Amino acid sequence: MKFMKLGSKPDCFQSDGNNKRYVATELETDFMVHVADVKFCLHKFPLLSKCARLQKLVSSANEGNGDEVHIPDIPGGPSAFEICAKFCYGMTVNVNAYNVVSVRCAAEYLEMNETIEKGNLIYKIDVFINSTILRSWKDSIIALQTTKASLPLSEELKLISRCIDAIASKASVDVSDVDWSYTYNRRKNVEENGNDPSWNGVRSRTVPNDWWVEDLCDLEIDLYKRVIANIKNKGVMPNEVIGEALKAYAYRKLPNSGNKGVIQYNDVLKARAILDTIVWLLPAQKGIVSCSFLLKLLKAAVSVNSGETVKMGLVKRIGQQLEEASVNDLIIRASDGEATMYDAVLVQKILEEYITQDRNAETEMENGDEIEEIGTPGILSEASKLMVTKLIDGYLGEIAKDPNLPLSMFIGIAEMVSSFPRPVHDGLYRAIDTYLKEHPGMSKTYKKRICKLMDCKKLSADACMHAVQNERLPLRVVVQVLFFEQARAATSSGCSTPDLAKAVKDLNCGSYRSSRSATANADEDWDAMASAEELRTLRGELAALRLGNGDRSSAENRMSNADKTGVSKMKGLIMSKKMLSKIWSNKAGQAENSGSDSSDSLGSTNHDDVKCTPPRKGRHSVSYGAPPWLVLVSSEMKESKGGTRTDRFSKSPSADSRPLVLDIDDFKGDFSFDALFGDLVSELLPSYLEEDADTTDGPGANDAMANGHLRTPSDTGKLAQGLSSPLFPEVDALLSLFKNSCKQLTDLRKQIDGKLYDLKTEVAAQDSKHRKTLAELEKGVDGLFGSFARLDSRISSVGQTAAKIGDRLQSADAQRETASQTMDLIKYLMEFNSSPGDLMELSPLFSDDSRVAEAASIAQKLRSFAEEDIGRQGITSSVVGNATASRGLEVAVANLQEYCNELENRLLARFDAASQKRELSTMAECAKILSQFNRGTSAMQHYVGLRPMFDLEVMNADARLVLGDPGSQPSPSNVARGLSSLYKEITDTVRNEAATITAVFPSPNDVMSILVQRVLEDRVPKLLEKLLVKPSLLNPPPMEEGGLILYLRMLAVAYEKTLDLARDLSGVGCGDLDVEGLTESLFLPHKDIYIEYEQASLRQLYKSKMEELRAESQQSSESTGTIGRSKGASISSSQQQISVTVVTEFVRWNEEAISRATLFSSQPATLAANVRAVFTCLLDQVSLYITEGLERARDSLTEAASLRERFVIGTSVSRRVAAAAASAAEAAAAAGESSFRSFMVAVQRCGSSVAIVQQYFANSISRLLLPVDGAHAASCEEMAAAMSSAEGAAYKGLQQCIETVMAEVERLLSAEQKATDYRSPDDGIAPDHRPTNACTRVVAYLSRVLESAFTALEGLNKQAFLTELGNRLHKVLLNHWQKFTFNPSGGLRLKRDITEYGEFVRSFNAPTVDEKFELLGIMANVFIVAPESLSTLFEGTPSIRKDAQRFIQLRDDYKSAKLAAKLSSLWPSSS
Repeated sequence: MKFMKLGSKPDCFQSDGNNKRYVATELETDFMVHVADVKFCLHKFPLLSKCARLQKLVSSANEGNGDEVHIPDIPGGPSAFEICAKFCYGMTVNVNAYNVVSVRCAAEYLEMNETIEKGNLIYKIDVFINSTILRSWKDSIIALQTTKASLPLSEELKLISRCIDAIASKASVDVSDVDWSYTYNRRKNVEENGNDPSWNGVRSRTVPNDWWVEDLCDLEIDLYKRVIANIKNKGVMPNEVIGEALKAYAYRKLPNSGNKGVIQYNDVLKARAILDTIVWLLPAQKGIVSCSFLLKLLKAAVSVNSGETVKMGLVKRIGQQLEEASVNDLIIRASDGEATMYDAVLVQKILEEYITQDRNAETEMENGDEIEEIGTPGILSEASKLMVTKLIDGYLGEIAKDPNLPLSMFIGIAEMVSSFPRPVHDGLYRAIDTYLKEHPGMSKTYKKRICKLMDCKKLSADACMHAVQNERLPLRVVVQVLFFEQARAATSSGCSTPDLAKAVKDLNCGSYRSSRSATANADEDWDAMASAEELRTLRGELAALRLGNGDRSSAENRMSNADKTGVSKMKGLIMSKKMLSKIWSNKAGQAENSGSDSSDSLGSTNHDDVKCTPPRKGRHSVSYGAPPWLVLVSSEMKESKGGTRTDRFSKSPSADSRPLVLDIDDFKGDFSFDALFGDLVSELLPSYLEEDADTTDGPGANDAMANGHLRTPSDTGKLAQGLSSPLFPEVDALLSLFKNSCKQLTDLRKQIDGKLYDLKTEVAAQDSKHRKTLAELEKGVDGLFGSFARLDSRISSVGQTAAKIGDRLQSADAQRETASQTMDLIKYLMEFNSSPGDLMELSPLFSDDSRVAEAASIAQKLRSFAEEDIGRQGITSSVVGNATASRGLEVAVANLQEYCNELENRLLARFDAASQKRELSTMAECAKILSQFNRGTSAMQHYVGLRPMFDLEVMNADARLVLGDPGSQPSPSNVARGLSSLYKEITDTVRNEAATITAVFPSPNDVMSILVQRVLEDRVPKLLEKLLVKPSLLNPPPMEEGGLILYLRMLAVAYEKTLDLARDLSGVGCGDLDVEGLTESLFLPHKDIYIEYEQASLRQLYKSKMEELRAESQQSSESTGTIGRSKGASISSSQQQISVTVVTEFVRWNEEAISRATLFSSQPATLAANVRAVFTCLLDQVSLYITEGLERARDSLTEAASLRERFVIGTSVSRRVAAAAASAAEAAAAAGESSFRSFMVAVQRCGSSVAIVQQYFANSISRLLLPVDGAHAASCEEMAAAMSSAEGAAYKGLQQCIETVMAEVERLLSAEQKATDYRSPDDGIAPDHRPTNACTRVVAYLSRVLESAFTALEGLNKQAFLTELGNRLHKVLLNHWQKFTFNPSGGLRLKRDITEYGEFVRSFNAPTVDEKFELLGIMANVFIVAPESLSTLFEGTPSIRKDAQRFIQLRDDYKSAKLAAKLSSLWPSSS
């Protein structure tokens, strides 16, 4: 850190330890400066010679005491002033970044400038700041941090702006120019760690782009905001680096939103301001910061209860890059008091924003000018949708654990991404299973509804295995999973057929599932696999149900009963699956057999021709895709098993006897014996295995043979002879069939080979012949192409010549046409120039109504030519001939003007006649012609001026519609309805006129501009003049007539409705007209002084409310009546108490005023100024109201005190007078106790009122002031200043409460304490260890009266009040006990009283008070011990010997035992 050394003399400033500083020199000081609580003893000459302000202060104070000056408000306080003083003395001082701002502001305050002395402190400090501080990176930041303590002077001196600009400039330099130190701890470069293998001993550090981020994190949020805004305005820093800076600042400053601990109120306000600023500073581009960081900001916004604007802004940003988020990021805890654990509604809004992007992109493409291709993707890619789908599946799995999550919310979130690609539904299945597990009591209807979200075809093998064993799923879902798993197994084993996909599709059409779970594209099947996490989850759940594959015999021996039960259940489930498969297969075979009779060809490979009967209940078999001949074979083999068709395969089939089994067409195309045999085995083998398994597990399992068949009685003999039946009896029949087919195929191949050889020979001959023909044709074509080329060259030459001739002819024709038109124009001009004022001799063209358009065009051309020639001749003419010509053209111009006027009038009359008849074509024709006269302005204005909507009667009807009857008082709601109806009528009328204008006028936008301008400058202002009558501020209307608030409400309603009208008219169309500016100009006279009316209205409302409260209080007092002076004081204290309801009403008025200020203020600075003015009214009202309430409560305490003093009597009175006085004192005590409680209630309501105002400021005012620098801080200071008067009244009242309580305590002690309580007679009676009656009464009184104080006070106020009360009680008791003498038994009773008092004050939680009462208990021992033991009693506590000596003097044997002499010898210092 760099510093500047000023002066050369040694430092002679010293301190005496009592906040007093002086200069140790030989000269006596003659000048004292008070800075805060520090006194500086200095010399006048060195200070006054350099400080102009001190000169003024001394000169102005010479009339009194000119040797002392008070400057409590100097910036920087005593430390800054001391540096300035040392500079004046020439002593050595060091100025650095930490104190340069405070010293500069203090020097400015003291006016140490160049006018009083050259080279003064201000000049030196400015040079140091410019040459050193602002050129150093870290010094600039340190100096900026210290400017807050010197506000507002540091802002006025532009120290803050200069530091900010210096910091922003350095942060914006190229990284190659950064050669200063900075803080960067987030990550280290390889070179910095020294681990670079190519390091050659020379360290070359790379400066990152965000090198400046961490150093700026030390700034407060208001300074940080200004620095970042300055950096952004320079336009050099990339937005990514800005985002990184904001991210680092958020991690540094924002509290951990995940903690559920209680956050202090001030911390919440601070965190909310930081969060709002960070969101405001975030660049608008997508992807500047990560989605995870945005979600953390959103969680923090929920935690600190930020406004909806901030939350929705974050939601929109998150939705734009949702694919980057993780499940943990989306877990947002619900607010306190919500039924659910997670805030799923917020996540739903994020997802809606994500989906909205794609819809907006599609809409823009549909509305574009160019035609887009059909396959053009939207803004969201398929990969992005896939990631979001996986994210939402994981999120659903997490929130499904919430037992209070509504089913509609779960389904709603899942359906939002139903159209997105989801190759695997394992994640969705896991979420559904979790939801079902957490909601066991769900009905079947709801289970079916939630399971519709899932596509069973897209479950992995592990998920399917888990699903078929899941008892929570509906049975129909389990059946679907079983079917698709069977289809998948068949596909993987190679027995699938081309029709399998069609069969699956047919099944889906009939199955009970959602239409959203359609089959994904075949291109997406490559990634149709579950994630590792989902597979691990499913496999973990499946592990508890899966059977082992080891040695079953040994495993069954070790298996417990429970395990055997589980295995049996598992086997039953698997067996049910196999049986179900077998049933489907049998049904499919029957369907194929029934449809084969109607097929055209059994060997046809066109599978669409195969007719099959659809199975009932939507069940399909995987064998539907098999070829028809395979189905026949399979069915025949099954029938042979039943004994019905065994003879067909027992014989050797031939081609003639078995034509339907295998046809030649069956072997065409992609035929494979392996596939044929595989289909047969896959079809038959499972059924045999199932029968074997059934037989093995059945009662006759012991009769099973090794080859899988059962032993029957008839097989016993065969077994004895070593004979056994084959495993597949149909195989022999198939082999003979295949041999026969093979022989036929061999013969067929020989025939085909012979035919193929003949065809090849014939093709070779034809090819040779074709080649010869082709060569001859090529020669002829080459010659033809040459002829075409020559012909094309000749045609091109002729075309160029013809084009030149055509151009010349066209040019000549144009010249001829121009010459002809010029001759006609000259002829017509001569006609107009021939006879001045006589238009009767013109050509028939100018009088023919059918050629009006042509005549108007010619007249306008002649007129413009003549006027132009006159203007030109007027400038350059000096010849007589030219002057004559000009005079001639002037005649023509006059005639042309007259003709044009007559023609324009004639056209306008014709236009009006056509307008009355609604002849749009005639109107359009006239408007087109009139457009040549002054661009049609006259026609446009003429048309608009004749519209019925501008008639006087219509405008009077407008006033009646909005204001009602003349004698009635209009209300804002009625005016709002009337304006809405009227403005809707005006909008509809303008819209209808727009259709006519578009059809009639050639430039409809210009006509619409005139029409809308006439509406906003004629019809609307006349209505507003009657509606908005500005009242007088000096003599405002009374509240009975609505007051000023009625005018303000009318103004707000009229302004808002008129703005809506302007927007509607802009939507209809008004050309280039500034509709918004016109609307604002209507209300400009009202908006200029609006805030004055708002403040006056709030004051009027407050005054009216106070009068109402006083009237209610007076009426209540009159109805109650006077029941005695003491009781009257109690009643007065209970009336006119501070009401939280009244304060809430003040806030409601202010909130309404703030809404109007927001409506009328478009600029942030104007809005902040108006909001501050309105909020200041609220502060004044609340401060005055609660201060007056506290003062009224204090008045009751004062009345009770005066009532108590009135009944204080002397000692020499009669019993009757004493009894009356005691009774009156009891009444006064009751009044004081009532007043005490009333004041505590007032204090409690005062705190509630202040809390309401603070909460209103945080929720409504703060966000409107933050965009303007300094406005928020100024309002906070105004709020603190406004509440200071209430705090003063509360403090005085609490002091009076203490006085009231202590007065009653003194009265109770005086009335109840007896002399015999502490001096019991030595009559042998056991001492009384109970507390005295006076002690009991005092403790009971304090417990009763302080109950309200414990409720009303809290925090530091409560602690201070109870501490003061405890100290006063200690003092009163000490003074009271000085009136009595004590013997040992009385000392014991005194100690019991002290113990009672100490136990009571222990509830105050005041350590100092507890210590005092503990010392009282120690000092009470002086009455109990013997005189000779007094010397050892206070050896450990010598500090209380003085108080103990006063207690010893109260002993009854003080004189008889000559304790005074003994004490003087023992404690000589105390005498």
